[in-house]
Amino acid sequence: MENINVRVRSRAPLDNLFALAQTAYDFVDAMPNIKKIMVLEETEDRKRSKAEWILDVPIPGRFGKMAWIKEASWDDANHKCDIRLSPDYKGIVKKLDGTWKFTPCGDGTEMNMLMDFRVSHPLVSRRVHDIFVGIMKKNLESLMLAIKRKAESSL
Repeated sequence: MENINVRVRSRAPLDNLFALAQTAYDFVDAMPNIKKIMVLEETEDRKRSKAEWILDVPIPGRFGKMAWIKEASWDDANHKCDIRLSPDYKGIVKKLDGTWKFTPCGDGTEMNMLMDFRVSHPLVSRRVHDIFVGIMKKNLESLMLAIKRKAESSL
């Protein structure tokens, strides 16, 4: 299991960032290795969703593409999103469990994503696992920076 911790500070107000984060699927182009996000289920108020994330892995051979099903639950009162791997998913991603928090800081907001992430397969060496973790961290960072840019563009 790997802990991924990504923090991004923005001058934008918390409510603006939180609202944009709830449309993360609109930022798929900002994440370098995420090729597609397919929403499988979503409540009318968009507070709970289930989506398949498809990742293009730059590792030759069997791991050209990888996918997982992520469930998200948004908590407006606490400005956070709880994320977990759907129990319906049966692939090589074995752990995806985290929290995305939004907190006031100075004259803006801090976004903090803490994620436990693990892949497991007989053909996945420790080195390949570490590459997956690095790719995941880069995609989360890119997503949060894109949300920051969009929120700050309207200041």
